[in-house]
Amino acid sequence: MAIFIAVSSNCLARDPKLRIREYDLSAISAADRLQARVELTRIFRKAGIAISWETGRSSAREAHNLDTSPKRICPAVGPAEPLVVRVIPRTPTDSVPDALGQSLPFACYGVKVTIFGDRVQKVAGRAGVSMPKLRACALAHEIGHVLLRFRDPPHSEAGVMLGLWHRSDYDLIEHGAFEFTDADAAAMRTTLLSEGLHERPSQ
Repeated sequence: MAIFIAVSSNCLARDPKLRIREYDLSAISAADRLQARVELTRIFRKAGIAISWETGRSSAREAHNLDTSPKRICPAVGPAEPLVVRVIPRTPTDSVPDALGQSLPFACYGVKVTIFGDRVQKVAGRAGVSMPKLRACALAHEIGHVLLRFRDPPHSEAGVMLGLWHRSDYDLIEHGAFEFTDADAAAMRTTLLSEGLHERPSQ
């Protein structure tokens, strides 16, 4: 099932459009899930990228299919293949401490982004921010790693791709003002337009 969230005219016909298929294996409410999607759509709209959503069935094999092979270069995902993300209820024991999620930027199939639902809930409570908004920003950060997969170092000095978020960043998250830097936004658009991880803009 595809879900389309209305966006403003800031997203023009020439902007790349990224399809996301989300598998939510957590116990989040439908209202919180929608709020998270709206916030993530806003973040990418500010970066000049339009988002469309698909909801995957939690029982689908794809929701549990991870390509953890050694780093390799695979063909870009075509227009008919959405970027697959998922939210899981419990953080894996081998996860990076304090990370809200993880990405597999060079995966050739299956899930490319995983968000840790319990850790997002815990950090949101500790930081005093909206859980759906924090979930959206965590998802945006991990999607950023996928779209900026050839960049070294992988993190930026400001914005969504900052490696460690501070109090000022959580304040921006709470007020719906956390964004990608202009440089990161431009690089992601270039990736989408050159590698095919998008729906082609209408002519």
